[in-house]
Amino acid sequence: MTVLVALALILLVPAQVTVAAHLRAIGAPLDLCLVAACLVGFFFGPWWGGLAGVGVGMAQDLFSAGPIWLAIVSRAGAGALAGLAAKQLVEAANLSILAAFACIMGLSGLLYLTAARGGRGVEMLATGSLTSYLPEVCLNATVAFIAHGLLSGRFRRRDVGRWPLGLLR
Repeated sequence: MTVLVALALILLVPAQVTVAAHLRAIGAPLDLCLVAACLVGFFFGPWWGGLAGVGVGMAQDLFSAGPIWLAIVSRAGAGALAGLAAKQLVEAANLSILAAFACIMGLSGLLYLTAARGGRGVEMLATGSLTSYLPEVCLNATVAFIAHGLLSGRFRRRDVGRWPLGLLR
């Protein structure tokens, strides 16, 4: 991972906690840390996506008053899953990339909702929490898709699936 990406991830968490959590579009907050973990996984592979997710999740858990370890697990899982999806979507259409981001954001949000509600997340979805869950998934997936479109010329996905620094191979 380049130094520029690492610095962007370090500066992302304070921006998420102070600014992005209060910005609401279509009634849902934007989760920049989740979007960043997915983008790192999509461009650099599942190993780096998982590591970036652990880093931003740990920092997000330190700065926010949410449940401990939940952001680490959901961000790391989303980053690694995005990296695995990128291995399957080598020459993909834009709709496939958007659908992949939406599925990953949806699974991460469902994990967060289920764990935060004490295991009643799926039940809460069925009884009306869907109005707050779906806009957040759509917003995060759309922002990730737009960022992917802007960054796809800068980062090529030719190294997706390689182990970092040639280790563990």
